[in-house]
Amino acid sequence: MLTDEQIRHFEIFGFIVLRGLLTPKEIAIAGQEHEKGLERARAKTESRGIRKQFNWTNLGPESPFLGSLLEDLRFLNSAGQLLGGEVIGQYANSNVFSGDRTEWHPDTRDLTRRGLKFAFYLEPLDEESGALRFLPGSHRAPFHTEISKISLKESNKGVIDPHGIDIDEMPAFIARSNPGDVVAFDGRVWHASWGGRELRRMCSVGYFATPNSAEEEESIRRIAEGEVGLIQSFPLIRRPEHWVVNADGSTVREKWMDFLKEYEFLGL
Repeated sequence: MLTDEQIRHFEIFGFIVLRGLLTPKEIAIAGQEHEKGLERARAKTESRGIRKQFNWTNLGPESPFLGSLLEDLRFLNSAGQLLGGEVIGQYANSNVFSGDRTEWHPDTRDLTRRGLKFAFYLEPLDEESGALRFLPGSHRAPFHTEISKISLKESNKGVIDPHGIDIDEMPAFIARSNPGDVVAFDGRVWHASWGGRELRRMCSVGYFATPNSAEEEESIRRIAEGEVGLIQSFPLIRRPEHWVVNADGSTVREKWMDFLKEYEFLGL
């Protein structure tokens, strides 16, 4: 369970680094499952975008450990603490990034959306090798909104970012990490990476909070609608039938399925 100080840090800044959450043995298993997933992804798709990114789901039977993390209490209970209540598991994905940068962006610009991502890398990363960078506090208005208003510009080095300056020149917190460390961050916080090495291997699990208002309910419906475009770009992130039918008989997932069906996720 997270401490009050950790929860407060997340609320104020929009992110927190959880050191050593995963064991060396777990990282070794994650690496094996990630490598098999990358082989499948390369055989079926092409890398996409400035990040030269492959992206695929871990919820199938081919990656039992990585898929299990969505229901692992270390992640599930922490998500409930950080989001302040009951949460729904949305995805467990793997990625490979080969570009040397990721533009400044939030995962969502919808400030009514309460969700987060846990991400961990399978190699050490720092400010020169592609570690995540965050603009602290940018998950809240007015900071988030003011950044959103800035027109996108192209810098003299060809880097696209909100200010037209290079990514490494932005004042930011750099989340240096070693294998086993997990970075949790609000989907609304602005983040990027710089100087990335080839084949940066990342695994992630994502949650959103159950709605407390009509506005939050509408936001969740927009998440479902937005998945259409994501699946078109990254078809391998579609939830596999194995997970949807709850072949493992998970009571946690059974409850999630009812929710995801109600909000029209499962038809995608």
